[in-house]
Amino acid sequence: MQFSRASSHHWLAGAALGYASITDDDRSKLDSGFREAAEKGLRLSAVELLAAQVKRAHFGAAMDVALNGVDVVISPATAHLPFATAMNAPPNTGVKSWTEWTGFSYPLNLTGQPACMVSCGFSATGLPIGIQIIGARGADGRVLSVAKEIESLIGRYCESNHDLPRDGTRRNCKGPNCRRVEVPLR
Repeated sequence: MQFSRASSHHWLAGAALGYASITDDDRSKLDSGFREAAEKGLRLSAVELLAAQVKRAHFGAAMDVALNGVDVVISPATAHLPFATAMNAPPNTGVKSWTEWTGFSYPLNLTGQPACMVSCGFSATGLPIGIQIIGARGADGRVLSVAKEIESLIGRYCESNHDLPRDGTRRNCKGPNCRRVEVPLR
């Protein structure tokens, strides 16, 4: 079983658990994508879920080995720029499922490595871009310390190059030295 399929089984089973605990009236109010996922989860067998748990344990052990002796790993937060909340995947990309655009984050949700997302700028169109700081199991404090330092560095960079809006955000950065990051869509 591929890890993406195993992690999908965990997500579907979790969605099904919540879905099964609410009334039909409340189910009708749910996002259609979530409802579809929950209904798929209801059809999973115990064998499929157990196979996914075994795969999760193996992947977690492999991540432990990979992160042994590493301070942190820094990766993109997601592979795509933000898109409308009513959509399950970014438009015009060929991506159909959430697992195709969240591949930098959802595996860590399953394996127990601490991770923190930090805003690191905005696209040329003003959409937020983030990075993810990942640590070994138990290194939560280190991950948060690195995240705090990165936020501080990014803030000092913007503050030193132009005025920030009163609310302290950088979404309106227009200064001549403000670094804009262009992220191509796939």
